[in-house]
Amino acid sequence: MARIFVSYNRKNINFCKQLTDELQKRDLDLWVDWEDIPPTVDWLKEIEKGVEEADTFLPIVSKEWISSRNCIIELEYAVKNGKRLIPVVPYEIVWDDVPSDLAHLNFIFFTEKFDFNAQLDKLFTALDTDYEWLKTHRRLQVKALEWERANKENGFLLRGQDLEDAEQQISVNANKDPFPTDIQREYVLKSRQESTKQRRITTGILIALVVVMLGIIGLLAQPYVADAIARAQARQQSPTIMVPAGPVTFEVGSTQNTADVGAFTIEAHWVTNQAYALCTKVSKCIPPIGSSEFTDPNKQDEAVVWVTIVQAAAYCEWLGRRLPKTTEWERATRQFANSPKETDRFVFSDHYEWTSSYQTGQDAQKITGDWNGQFDTLEQTWTLLQRGGELIGKDVNIYSNTSGALASTDNTGFRCAEK
Repeated sequence: MARIFVSYNRKNINFCKQLTDELQKRDLDLWVDWEDIPPTVDWLKEIEKGVEEADTFLPIVSKEWISSRNCIIELEYAVKNGKRLIPVVPYEIVWDDVPSDLAHLNFIFFTEKFDFNAQLDKLFTALDTDYEWLKTHRRLQVKALEWERANKENGFLLRGQDLEDAEQQISVNANKDPFPTDIQREYVLKSRQESTKQRRITTGILIALVVVMLGIIGLLAQPYVADAIARAQARQQSPTIMVPAGPVTFEVGSTQNTADVGAFTIEAHWVTNQAYALCTKVSKCIPPIGSSEFTDPNKQDEAVVWVTIVQAAAYCEWLGRRLPKTTEWERATRQFANSPKETDRFVFSDHYEWTSSYQTGQDAQKITGDWNGQFDTLEQTWTLLQRGGELIGKDVNIYSNTSGALASTDNTGFRCAEK
């Protein structure tokens, strides 16, 4: 079952043995340094390996543990690797001394005023919660660290079903403890970028071989025809508005900015489930992860959600379009949300929409740049900007949100633009 890293101070060894004996009776797999580190092995490397391969970090928090630099090193490495933390307390401690990484958590008390067996049941319940996600998190972290230590060689990246499973798990569990780590997100993003690149190369080679070896171009015509028809249908379902060049005033963080925007067109409505499905049917788009409404026949005119910015950009590229910049999105809303002509009216949805604009570093008051929509240029460290809005009488109320490159939620959709 779960692999648990037990962190303790030697002065609490009696309690540690009592607790670990109970855990082992449940066939729980433990990592405790009195058994697992040979005398000749580098201590820190073995500790790091033990933490990396564990599902859960279980510190026995005593005054001796708090004052031990070695124990704090173990905690810091567990936090760095995104491990779930389940702290236990053997006796009363000074709470002001507890490390900040633990202070906000629910502790399990084994002090004298608590029944040992009742608290043990609480510990078992905590260890069993979200066990499948814990296993996935641990396995993904180990693979990501192997990739990092191999100088990020492509041979260590995820492929096929492993990659799809990892993308789904990170998306579904994005807000669940243990949280996906930065190295996991970067690893999965780079895996998708390399997979897309290899797929394009492989597709090109296969097409060339078929043409050269068989000389029957007609065999290749059918998928292209189906793709062209689907693309034409999607474009017909997504009419655009022509937005003239001009200035726009917009906010980033708490700062008001002004920019000049060139002429462009933008879709009047958000991308619907029906339109996005046309792209998935010809295998140019990946179906939304986690959406129960995508295939619902009664929800086809509603906005497609649970799409990452990568999926949104792929759809827009398929149509010969692109994601709008934040400045373009805001100029279009302010110009056409109140348009008396229905065909020129910018229609708001009840969710946020992806834009191509992003921020880097700690400055949340400005836009760093605009992503070109190509997978191999997207950085996991970027903060992507989203926009939403509503029409209140004749006034346009715009609100903003930010998100990571791999995020997808039930409140995020998109629309496309083009020059």
